[in-house]
Amino acid sequence: QCAIIRAMQVLQDGGSSQEAVTCAISALEDFPCTNCGHGSNLTLHGGVECDASMICGQSGCYGSIGAVTGVKNPIKVASKLLSQQRNGLMSLGRIPPIMLVGEGARCYAFQQGVELCPPNELITDRARAVYIDHMNRLERSEDGPQNKKAHISQPLVNAQDTVGAIAMDTYGTLCAGVSSGGLSLKLPGRVGHAAMFGCGCWAQNGMEDAPGFACSVSG
Repeated sequence: QCAIIRAMQVLQDGGSSQEAVTCAISALEDFPCTNCGHGSNLTLHGGVECDASMICGQSGCYGSIGAVTGVKNPIKVASKLLSQQRNGLMSLGRIPPIMLVGEGARCYAFQQGVELCPPNELITDRARAVYIDHMNRLERSEDGPQNKKAHISQPLVNAQDTVGAIAMDTYGTLCAGVSSGGLSLKLPGRVGHAAMFGCGCWAQNGMEDAPGFACSVSG
């Protein structure tokens, strides 16, 4: 509810759909009970690596980051990349990036003024408890062939809960975004669907012969 209220205020103040989506998802990333930003699932090695993406329905511009650590609000970095796409070529005719991952995404966030934080600050007690439980289950499942077979039919719980938002501003421009901490016990460096073009979110403004639509999906 807090995310909706903040995003609606952005739109009422004349802000763009991109700004509203960024605001809503940032609020969800700060909420410790969601699997994104603060409170994300932990990787196999016990760290937080986040994915996020955003798309503009008017221009088709898109920005995403994957497997980034130590960024308080990953969706803000995706939004920066989207804006850079809309601005066209960079100096010396360089093509702006659509997607950045890992340390490259973190460095870009710093250059763009997006708030960074110590990676451990994104780990909550809840996420740590889930990690310990899942690691214990993983160790039991790999003790032998019989245990492995028994545990295949018992999928991990609390493994997803990806978040997203869509918005339309006063100009009729649609925007969609998504943010995720990824799967519990994922291999470090894994880039999930939340960061992949056409997978985590989509937005397309309406045309004379077709309605517009926007969506944000979850694992």
